[in-house]
Amino acid sequence: MLIDGPVETVAAAFQALQQRDWRALAKKISPESLSQIQQMQTGSLLAVELFPFDSATQSGGSWVATNSTGVDAGHERTRIRAMPGSPTLAELRALSPVDFFVQWQEACYRRSVWLSLYAWMWGLFHKDDQQDDPPAVVGVVLEGNDLAHVVYHRTGLMHPWERSVLTVRRDADGWLLVLDPFSHADPFREGQGWLMLRAMTPRFFKAKLTSWLPRKR
Repeated sequence: MLIDGPVETVAAAFQALQQRDWRALAKKISPESLSQIQQMQTGSLLAVELFPFDSATQSGGSWVATNSTGVDAGHERTRIRAMPGSPTLAELRALSPVDFFVQWQEACYRRSVWLSLYAWMWGLFHKDDQQDDPPAVVGVVLEGNDLAHVVYHRTGLMHPWERSVLTVRRDADGWLLVLDPFSHADPFREGQGWLMLRAMTPRFFKAKLTSWLPRKR
């Protein structure tokens, strides 16, 4: 049946997510979506690096404006400390979309004190949560022969009645996920919040501590 391909793609993507097999997951995402993720995430990571945490500019500071095509050449040598090895922005943009996706996901899900604390707190207050269970596909809505929307829900969440949609498109490589570059709701980018938190927290507390120290006159 025509719906078998979209359902199998979504199931394989969730399996790769659960196993943290990022290359297998990348194979289920369209090349256009991977390129968009690379463009958007490198811009976001740069914004974190340039965000003014010091007390002098904090009140009036704002996120650095970046677009999907790139940033000023002056920032190409800026090191992105949230990524392993602190590569420069230019080095991240020079990676293939697949290699960037793999490194970015590894950074997102890298073990840390914050991630361990959150996992412990979540388990404490949601003992019955079965978040690791595979999602249940509710149905498939077809748009012609090459585009489909897979409706699913993830069992055990706080709002089990909610339904989500993943779009898949058929091309020469089969059915592949098409992800919205401006959405952070899809389950394959959930770890990015922890990456941003891990990048910002030490600098935030350092800035706060510095602001509390007596200033030299």
